Amino acid sequence: MVSPDGQDVKRGGTTATVALIAGKTVYVANVGDSRAVVAKKREETDGGRIVFDAIRLSKDHKVDDEVEAKRLTEADAVIKEDRIVGSGHAINMSRALGDFDFKEPRNEAPSDWISPIPHVSVLELTNAHEFLVIASDGLWNVLDEYSVIPAVAELRQKGADPQKIAEMFVEKIGKLANSDNTTVIVLFFEW
Repeated sequence: MVSPDGQDVKRGGTTATVALIAGKTVYVANVGDSRAVVAKKREETDGGRIVFDAIRLSKDHKVDDEVEAKRLTEADAVIKEDRIVGSGHAINMSRALGDFDFKEPRNEAPSDWISPIPHVSVLELTNAHEFLVIASDGLWNVLDEYSVIPAVAELRQKGADPQKIAEMFVEKIGKLANSDNTTVIVLFFEW
């Protein structure tokens, strides 16, 4: 693909999940299917173990989501097998940064098919919130938050630091056949 000034332009885009902590408030913005999940300690325990609720602060932007499907229909997007089809390639995200083939004016449609507008959430933290996990779909396509949160909690209790926990998940996923690139960030809250 060539830009108006004759420069070679590469295709591609990315998902993004960003967290900002200001005081006791966490703000999360995301596009795509990278995900942010907070662990909140419950009052009750399970046989002496602390039980955590997994609170998702991001939204997976996929073609089969009801809100995204409506937006894509209104934008005259071409959808086949849960993928948005553009000039020469397809993508399963409905929101992302980049991916200009799916955006005005290249898509020759009334609006962007792949939207750069993020989902934003706000959470007031309390001392019941123990940690935050932000990761790419390489992790979330293999494990859901209901298995990741207890695993992080157990590793934390055994003394593992956030960096080591993140590395352990990346190494585990990297050993799987057909693994996707994986990025994991673990943040402990200290109260």
